[in-house]
Amino acid sequence: MLPLRPTVLLFAGALALAACGSDDPTGPSTNNPAERVIDVQARTFVRLTAQGIETVSIADAATSSQWDMAIERTAVTLNGGSAGPGGVTGACLCRNQSLTLAQLLELGRAPAAERQRFDRITADSIPTDAAQFVSDRFVSAAGAFWRGTAGASAVVEADSAWMLRWGVVGGNLRFGKLRVVSLTNPTAQTPGTVRIEYTLQPTSGNTEFPAVRGLNVVVPANGVAYVDLDTDATTTENGPWDIAFDGWRLRTNSTAAGEAQVRNLRFGPGTTQTSNTFANANLAFARFAPSFVWRADTFEGIFASRPWYRYDSAINVVYPTYDVFIVRRGTAAWKVQFTGYFLPQGSSERRVTIRAVQLRQ
Repeated sequence: MLPLRPTVLLFAGALALAACGSDDPTGPSTNNPAERVIDVQARTFVRLTAQGIETVSIADAATSSQWDMAIERTAVTLNGGSAGPGGVTGACLCRNQSLTLAQLLELGRAPAAERQRFDRITADSIPTDAAQFVSDRFVSAAGAFWRGTAGASAVVEADSAWMLRWGVVGGNLRFGKLRVVSLTNPTAQTPGTVRIEYTLQPTSGNTEFPAVRGLNVVVPANGVAYVDLDTDATTTENGPWDIAFDGWRLRTNSTAAGEAQVRNLRFGPGTTQTSNTFANANLAFARFAPSFVWRADTFEGIFASRPWYRYDSAINVVYPTYDVFIVRRGTAAWKVQFTGYFLPQGSSERRVTIRAVQLRQ
């Protein structure tokens, strides 16, 4: 299973970081387009402009070029590669990635020096090596449902199973569970016909899972097989769907792959539970599992390989690294620096503070 990221952070009261820039007389200010405080509890789209930063409303991120960055809690996606058609790439002028938490805390207590470093970066600082600029790629949170080599010899990962969750924390959550039981006629391009078994609550109020059901899903060699578990049928990308087989990848209708807020929690090899997982997965476990263990599909690029933050699990605090990123769209380029992350008391918001200045048109 991919390493868990702190996508949901539980703060005690109004825990705001000194690193948020509150000691910096130059910002942040919501009236300054070059330095913004943005609520990122849900996926928020940002457009970089000649003035700095603006948030935009996007109907379909997969087809829109009107956004440059998408931010959800600590996760940052760029509109390029697998994530969108914008051709946006990023590079990191990193110097703080190896600092300890204590050292990052010291940066936050005296942020003026990092602001001065940001201000000194000019168009001459943009890397000339194109290989330093990274496009985002799709990463399935579900992990592999098979083992071996993709093709006729591949077999099902029999001990793997997934708990599924629909909805948003704070609302009415609904749960289910799923496993893959067989592959028929797999090739290098497709797992062929995938037999799945699953059960899910009809509504959030059910106290037990209903009987297990099965479905044969034919995965095309060039295309995606979308599945609506409520109706026990395959569907289309535009129809209601819960999971999808994209070649040899299992996708869920979540942040990267769709908009239905389906999250998954995998059991099996590489996790803490590795036997009889499907039978043992029950509603009591699902309801008490902490929010941060539920995974969504993501797009990962420079902000994943060079995170803009470090997480202190002992006290549930996010520390910005103050590293400066170069975000490029066509010939235009911006310098971007994250300087804060905090949760206001009594609010469901999660806010980041960002600086962005255009270096090249």
